[in-house]
Amino acid sequence: MRRHPVADKTAEILFLITTTWFIVQLLKVGEKRLIYEYDTTNDTNLAHRKFVTQVRFFRRLIVILVVILGASLLLITFQGSRKVGLSVLTSAGVVSVVLGFAAQKTLANLLAGIQIALNQQIRLDDAVVVEKEWGRIEEINLTSVIVRLWDRRRLILPITYFVETPFENWTRSDASIVGAIFLYLDYTVPVEAVRKKARELAENDPLWTGDSFAVQVTDTTPTCIQVRVLVSAQDAPSAFDLRCHMRENLIAFIRDEYPQSLPQTRLMLAEELKPQEHSTGQ
Repeated sequence: MRRHPVADKTAEILFLITTTWFIVQLLKVGEKRLIYEYDTTNDTNLAHRKFVTQVRFFRRLIVILVVILGASLLLITFQGSRKVGLSVLTSAGVVSVVLGFAAQKTLANLLAGIQIALNQQIRLDDAVVVEKEWGRIEEINLTSVIVRLWDRRRLILPITYFVETPFENWTRSDASIVGAIFLYLDYTVPVEAVRKKARELAENDPLWTGDSFAVQVTDTTPTCIQVRVLVSAQDAPSAFDLRCHMRENLIAFIRDEYPQSLPQTRLMLAEELKPQEHSTGQ
């Protein structure tokens, strides 16, 4: 049987491309099967979010390695590019040094991603405060992290940001959080009555976990006092809603029961003393 070099070469190239594509798709299917039953939307499922974060990161890393290997084998199939393909496979040390100088930031991001996947500074759907913005980790890529902010904007940060820069993670080991409400009231306010009402409101609110509660006068100013109310909730969104409920009801309570205790500005009016008029005789 007569062989056709062009047809054989074409079949070999198509085989390599198809195999690489198939392996990449197989990795995606495997990822979906692994994380199918894991719920990452609930703040309390810390183990689930940790596992999904690691699976997605390492799937992307393996995809890059598969593509590099497929491209190297594809180069080897061409006579003129055989040396190039072999050098990619056999000279990893030299290539890594060259890439280290040419793409230091990219490699730093990649190493930071591996560190995050192992140490879990952040996970998918973690509630974080970055750049003075509150949001949730929506996506962790090999070189960047996408944070979905509270108003649905997306903040895209290099993954090294979460290794080199301090940030707040509200769901790192426990999703529960303590929320604070500040009220500015007149000095005449009966603090014990406010404390009793706040306790009643907290106990009747399903968002309160019962772990933390306090009503304290935390500051004074020349015109009013600052009353701080602390309540605990199971996660950050619940804490926000609970604080709003408590604030609204406490303001209504003070307005209706102790209106004189709302912030006031006092003016001291003193009667003007007129100088005594002396009459002089002509």
